[in-house]
Amino acid sequence: MATLATLPACVADRPIRQPASSDANAPGQPIPDTPGTASRSADDTINVREQTLATMLGRAQTDRIAGRLQQAEATLETALRIAPNDARLWLELAEVQFAAGEFESAGAIAERAISLSSGNIQIIEASQRIRALSAQ
Repeated sequence: MATLATLPACVADRPIRQPASSDANAPGQPIPDTPGTASRSADDTINVREQTLATMLGRAQTDRIAGRLQQAEATLETALRIAPNDARLWLELAEVQFAAGEFESAGAIAERAISLSSGNIQIIEASQRIRALSAQ
């Protein structure tokens, strides 16, 4: 207990160091940018976004194949809020609608996938297949 009583006296004898205004590591000072940090951060954000969308697309495909069509649709609707112009997502949604027997909706959504496909032949062919089957 005696040691604790003398502790404040020892601390009071030492001067408290105030950070100099040029001290870059001082609390409250802005952290300096590292060269390339801004572009690296944007690239990382894009990569995380793409990974998230790929994961959601994979989950929706798995749910569709397993017959969990409502879950697949909900996942795709969320993904489409993130990337409303992603033809892959629209194509998968057309697949889900087709599997649910919503043929008119599947055909219209497949048409949307084609319009957003940017010439991706796989998306175009799959979408045309859904449109053709939906029209029967």
